[in-house]
Amino acid sequence: TEARVQAELAELERTFEDDVQALDEAYDAQLDELTEITVKPKSTDIQIHFVALAWLPYTRDSKGRLSAAFTLNED
Repeated sequence: TEARVQAELAELERTFEDDVQALDEAYDAQLDELTEITVKPKSTDIQIHFVALAWLPYTRDSKGRLSAAFTLNED
């Protein structure tokens, strides 16, 4: 019945909250030791396939608000 399902859902939510609380207490990211790793880029790993410039005009009304001065065609 609906009451039984609601009770099961409430129990699952309580269990979930308890599990989240336990994980939160067990792990503190502030205590993790960080190690710096330097990654050097290689010019052979860079490929430029396409370069484009897009400009979308906007207009400013008398109250200083911007509004689009264009329409997008979504085909």
